[in-house]
Amino acid sequence: MAPDAGVDAGRPGCFDVVTGREALVCQRWECDRNNLDEGSWSGSTSACTPGDLSLDSREAALRLINLYRFLADLPAVETSAQRDAAAQACALMMHATGRLDHQPDSGFACYTPMGAQAAGNSNLSLTPAIEAVDRYMQDFGNAQTLGHRRWLLATSLGPVGIGGTPGASCHWVSGGTGNVSRRFVAWPPAGPVPLAALDFTKVAETGWSVHAFNNADDLAGARVAVLDDGVDAPVDVTELQADYGSRWAVSFKPRGWAPKAGHEYVINVTAPAINANPIVYTVEVVGCP
Repeated sequence: MAPDAGVDAGRPGCFDVVTGREALVCQRWECDRNNLDEGSWSGSTSACTPGDLSLDSREAALRLINLYRFLADLPAVETSAQRDAAAQACALMMHATGRLDHQPDSGFACYTPMGAQAAGNSNLSLTPAIEAVDRYMQDFGNAQTLGHRRWLLATSLGPVGIGGTPGASCHWVSGGTGNVSRRFVAWPPAGPVPLAALDFTKVAETGWSVHAFNNADDLAGARVAVLDDGVDAPVDVTELQADYGSRWAVSFKPRGWAPKAGHEYVINVTAPAINANPIVYTVEVVGCP
């Protein structure tokens, strides 16, 4: 689909200038997801040739990462050729072996030290590179860390490396040089966010999350209160393991409710270490056209 296609009369096109955060959020959510074609792979598992992703598919995967970072009010990141190549070698190993491991040994098919190094620094998936980004934001199976999501929304992220095959992908996310100054990042984030983004990332199932970056903001013993347009919305809270893209983190699942467009959710996070300075923010769920 062309980048400026897919919009109805009265809705801004992808190259139209829009004003206001809500309009921009809706425009980016639609337009940045216009073309998510996984493209082609030039490698081979039988010959242990890493090959490469097509340029368009790597750009689409990076665009998707940066879409989520934009929604969370974080700066965009770029790839590096060195990390892309290492991630590509990693993806070949995972695809050829048919399983994931952050510390693969020489028993892995198509093993290389470069691919193993990338495995230790990457989000890993047995899906192609673009599809994996959405799965990282959902983060099923990682209820104690939500580590994949936290790395994509890390203030230290970048440059990244993106490698993929039709059967596996590696996204180099650790050891970044980003230095964004933020006390916390949340998903869903403060401010306007499309309901479609919350549905797509399954927040009612895998949980909303708050990621704190300062040592002083220890979230041990955290309590989370959510007000849905002023009405208490109960949640089940999980303290997440430290140091997965953020120093501290906590997740909370809605108990008997789901986010709705047109609602504002005020989040108040307290813990013994931050009772004098709680984390408070408001999520504005919007129904984009």
